[in-house]
Formats: sequence, structure tokens, C-alpha cells
Amino acid sequence: MVFALCSLLLLSWACWTVAQPESRVLQLQGSEQTLDLQPWLELRRTDAQTTFEQILSGAGAWTAASNYSNMHFGYSSDALWMKINVQSVAQQETLWHLYFPYSSLSRVTLYREGQPERISGLGVPLSERDFPHRNAVFMLQMAPGEQATLYLRAESAGSLGVTSQLWSRSAFASHSVSSTAMVALYCGLLLGLGLYHLLVAGVLRDQNYLLYGSHLVLFALGVVAFSGLGARYLWPEAGEWGTRLLPFGLTAANGCALLLLRNLFLDRTQASTWRVLFDVLAIISVVLALASLFVSASWVSRAIPWLAITSTVFAAICLVRAVRLRLPSARPFLLGAVLIASGIGLFALRATGLVPTYLLADLAIQSCSAASMLVISMALAWRTHSQNRAQLDAGDVQIKRLTNAQEQTQQQLQEATRQRNEANLKLQNAALEDPLTGIPNRAALDRHINHALRRSRRRPAPLAVMLVDLDGFRQLHDQLGDDTEDKILCVIAQRLSSTARETDFVARLGGDEFVLVADDVADSQQAQIIAERLLDALAPSIELEDQSISVGINIGVTLSHAADLDLPLLLRQADSARYSRKTSGRGGVSFHNSEPVA
Repeated sequence: MVFALCSLLLLSWACWTVAQPESRVLQLQGSEQTLDLQPWLELRRTDAQTTFEQILSGAGAWTAASNYSNMHFGYSSDALWMKINVQSVAQQETLWHLYFPYSSLSRVTLYREGQPERISGLGVPLSERDFPHRNAVFMLQMAPGEQATLYLRAESAGSLGVTSQLWSRSAFASHSVSSTAMVALYCGLLLGLGLYHLLVAGVLRDQNYLLYGSHLVLFALGVVAFSGLGARYLWPEAGEWGTRLLPFGLTAANGCALLLLRNLFLDRTQASTWRVLFDVLAIISVVLALASLFVSASWVSRAIPWLAITSTVFAAICLVRAVRLRLPSARPFLLGAVLIASGIGLFALRATGLVPTYLLADLAIQSCSAASMLVISMALAWRTHSQNRAQLDAGDVQIKRLTNAQEQTQQQLQEATRQRNEANLKLQNAALEDPLTGIPNRAALDRHINHALRRSRRRPAPLAVMLVDLDGFRQLHDQLGDDTEDKILCVIAQRLSSTARETDFVARLGGDEFVLVADDVADSQQAQIIAERLLDALAPSIELEDQSISVGINIGVTLSHAADLDLPLLLRQADSARYSRKTSGRGGVSFHNSEPVA
């Protein structure tokens, strides 16, 4: 009897010791980058109506957070109070960020004696939060030697996870940018893939593409709400309404996934019972999604893990049956379902507090989306294979295919005719252009000279034809090769075109010979001025890469407006003048029936 009494006293003392932990003080040196606060926290769970004044009155016991393996308490409508003693031993004032990385906390309130309460959390409008961030964050400013006791009250419409950290200002800024960028990229990929499949569904009028695209978009909506990006950037002032989009997106996405599997692997005649079961689960998903918008989102959030597990089990049974029946692409879908089940299972276990780590929960969402990409790839392959077989077996489909092929052939013939006409037009234009220099050729010169001679007969001003020849060009070709020769000719053509008047016509006869036709030349003196201007423009050396090339220029000029002259005769006269200048041994300008001009 005495032994039993002693044992009872010892047990009571041990329980009192656990219930009344020794308060520890977190001393901040000012050089820390980040700290996990669990070793210094004390916890207390109360009903949602408990006030801060009641907490200060001392009623109730505190429990050291270090007694818990993790800081996740599953689904609960209670309020979780946290207390921590903080002291700054830094030599100067320090600024800290009290950070709760679990995004789905609906409301977190910070109490500090003698100061007004501050709030944050997913269900609080951004303008009312202590610090604008996608998660719950509080600013903590500590003077040198200051000691304070902080009280925090956490509530969640979903699962309650209160992992808390203390970050320095610089370290938190870097962490916030990198973590938000990764989450935003992930959500953007999900949303982009979903919108792509919705676009394909609109083009192909395919229900399965519509279901999968809707699944991805709704799942992305849930992830955006879960990560806090929505409350931070998309609906910052929605407050409590923003928290409803998380269960809405996830339950609606689950319904779309069930309908997609039903369409692909459950035949209307041979699997009618299974189709009914999948329809019932899909209807439950839709009802829960609508209930999350118009009723309390708390009980819907509690139903999500069980709905996800049930749906996953049914999907796995359906796919195993499809594999046994050897339905097309059932095996790849089963592999995708295993990956999805792993992700959803870990997510559900984390939400119920059975998994003591946050890393697995993060990987659950990522693996789920990766598996979804695999599933849709297999579904598309299966659909393509089935459509090809249907086209080979069905006669009416084959006839339609041949009809379409005939129409396409007609369109191709029309397109070919159009392309041929365009090509002929391009050939006609190319026939009047020198392919090397891009200026008009001999054919274009023939056409132009006829019009120029007719104009010359109607006006008193003569017509000037100037033949430009490059002296010693053959020797340059032998020394420098074809490529350099082509570059020299292009430079000469460019200089002639830029020096000529707007009314002048420049063409290449071939080889190293060019022609300039000048209308409305008053007399030989004006022709001399035009020719010398050409000579001055062509005289400078041509700089090609690492070499400078000088080319001699001979210009033969003939003037005429007689009606009986034609292009061959004018060119012979200009060539005769050019030759007389060339034989004189000096480059320059020479006129027909006159002495060379210096």
C-alpha cells in the first residue's frame, strides 16, 4: 500500500514536470541567419474562444514543443498557442522575421505585452498583415539587451502546421525570392500545360482533352491557393474567401481526373457498374467543391485526404482491371497511377499529421503533376493508335479519308499553280537584273535605251551613253581569284549607282564593262562633267579585308539624239572612244570623234 502510494506520487510529480516545462530564453547574438524555434517554444491547445487575457491569467499548462517529433497537428478547429522568450545580446538594434513556412495557416496572431496585436496568415487580407508575404511573417525589432515574451495564436481551416523559424533580414529576403520563384515557376508550368490542353480540346472537340486540361487548371488553382501565391498576388484582399479556393481546386480537379479515367478505360456495356462508381465519386468531388465555396471550408478540407485516397484506390483497381483485359495503353496508365498515388498518399498523410516531415509533402505535389504529364502522354498515344486502327477497319472512314486526300490534292495543285506564277514573275524580274551586282543588265538596258531615244527625238537635248571599262581587270582576276573579282565588281556597281543622277540609268553589260545612260544632257561639257564625276568616284582604292586594290578606269562617251541610231551603234561609238583612251596609256574620259580629254 505504501509502495503504491509512493508510485502514485512519483507519477503525479513526473506529469507535473512535463506539464510545467522550464522556460528557456532564446538569446540572439545578431549574427544568426536562420533558427528553428521548436527547441524554445512552449505550446498550449485551447478552444477557439480563448482570449489572450485568459492565457496571461495563467490558467492551463504549457508543454515544451521539443516533446513533439514535428510541429504538425492534423485537422483541428482548436487554437494553438505558442510562447517563446527572446533576448537580444547584440551590441546594436537587430531586425528579424518570424516566419511560418506552412502556407495554409488561416490566421496567426502575435501578442506582446504593452503592444497592439498583429495578424498574418492566408485568410487575412494583405493590407491587414504585419508583413506582405505569401506565408505568415512578422517583423521583430529588438534593441540591445531587450528581452521579450512573445505569444502566438495559430488557426487553420485545413490542417494545422506551425513550424516556425527566425530569419535575419538579409537571409530572409534571399530565401523569399528564391522559394517564391520556384513555386511560381511550378504553378506557371501547370497552368500553361492545362491551358494548352484546353486549346487542343477546343480545336479537336475532344472531351478527354477538355477533362485533362480542366484537371490541370483546377489543380494549379489549388496549388496557387495552397502556396499562398494567390493571396499574395491574385486575390490579396479576398481574406477568408481566398482560403476556399484550395479545397475547391483540389476536389474539382479530382472529379475531372475520375471522369477522364472512366472515359478511357470503362466501357459502357462491359463495365457499367464501375462507371456508376466513378460517376458517384466524381459527383461527390463536385459537391465538395461547391460546398467549399458556400459552406464551411473546414470540413471540406478534412474530407479531401479521404476523398483522394478513395479515388486513388478506385483508379488503381480500374487500371489493374484494364491491364488484365489488355486494354490499349493500360500499363503506362497504371505506372502513372502509381506515381499519382504516391504523391496523393504522402500529401494526405501529411495533412492528417501522420507523416513527420514537410519535404515529402512538397514532393507529393510535384510527383503528382509529373505523373499527370506521363498519363496524358500515354493517353494521347492510346488515342492515336485507336484512331489509326479504326480508320483501317471502317470502310466509311476510309472513303472519307480518300475524299479528304483528293481535296488536299486539289488544294496542293492550286498552291503549286500559284507558286509557279509567282516563280515566273520572279524570273521575269530576275531577267532584267544582274545577279552579281543587283543593278540592271543588258536586257534592261535594251528596254531603257529605246524609250530614251524616243524621248531624245522629242526634245533638243542629246542623249549621252558612257561606257565604263576597268583597266587591267583580267590581271587582277588571275592574281586574286573569282571571289575578290566579284567583290570588286559589286563595289564598282555601288559607286556608279550612288554617283549617278536620279534620271541616269546604270547597267552592267558583262565582265568588267558598265554603261551609264544620261538623258537631257545640254552639251558635251555637261557630259564631260558627269563622266569626270564618275571617274572621281571610281578612282579611290577598294579596301577588301587586309588588302587595298586600285583599278584603272577608262570611260568612253558618245552623244546623239538622231533617230536612226540604236543601242548597238551607240555602244560601238562609246567603245571606240573608250578604246582610244585606253590605247593612250592613261585612264580617263574620251568622246567619240574627238581627242581624248585629260
